[in-house]
Amino acid sequence: MFWPHQITTVPCFWSEFTDKTFGYIVGSHEKGLTVMHQMRTAVRQCYGWCMPHEISISSDEDSNEKRNLTSRKLSSRIEMMVGDLVAYGKLTRQQFVQDLLKDSTVKHTKFPIHRMK
Repeated sequence: MFWPHQITTVPCFWSEFTDKTFGYIVGSHEKGLTVMHQMRTAVRQCYGWCMPHEISISSDEDSNEKRNLTSRKLSSRIEMMVGDLVAYGKLTRQQFVQDLLKDSTVKHTKFPIHRMK
């Protein structure tokens, strides 16, 4: 296991995060910023990518008593984020695989690049 301060000195990959694109949806307007900032930091430390925008949901304003979304604006933002995640996820994955194949120091690792379609 590697600790965060070792990331810059030890060549390692965390395949759960590496080259993946993340979008954040939080259930709080007040505390959501802190949570998203911490997640963004953790994902970047593991060589992941973060969308530059995020979504926060207020249960009082955006849903009914049964917890179903009622806000058209929120539904539209979620649909946009899903589209962006798919588009940017494919682009960053393609670039990541190209970079791995060019870098002779990484060619002999066991990092799974075969998932690229």
